[in-house]
Amino acid sequence: MTQLQIRAASREDRAALTTLAVSSGLFETDDIGALDGMLGEYFDDKLPEHVWVVATVARAIAGAAYHAPEMMTDGTRNLYFIAVDPGSQGGGIDRALLEHVEQALERAHQRLLVIETAGLEGFERTRKFYRTRGYVEEARIRYAAGDDEVFSKLLGVGRTAES
Repeated sequence: MTQLQIRAASREDRAALTTLAVSSGLFETDDIGALDGMLGEYFDDKLPEHVWVVATVARAIAGAAYHAPEMMTDGTRNLYFIAVDPGSQGGGIDRALLEHVEQALERAHQRLLVIETAGLEGFERTRKFYRTRGYVEEARIRYAAGDDEVFSKLLGVGRTAES
């Protein structure tokens, strides 16, 4: 495989990011307007503390991650988006993106990274990925039968710690 590179997302990546959001299953086509609006604000510098990064292989976007401050907290970030193109899954791109985010937050002296995932059976692989990286399920909100929002955390970003 050609060498993986992770870099800040640029305005030119906008269309590829929306395509990735749909192809990875994170967004339905009907919901892409909300993401496109958020990307527009980000690229217009209206969200200066928000961070989008892309993982490229042979200059093509193979994955992306997005994190932002958790409002009204100290040193807490929320990983809102991590996705890998279906054709590139299984090659460690998700792990590389997560490690990139963790290292950036550690350098910025952030203390907590929160990740929200669906409690649906189809998201077990995603939740397992985070567990193997040291994330601990902290809470579940039950919205409907079998449809929970699962909150996981990693204290001392970049290393596991119990609270």
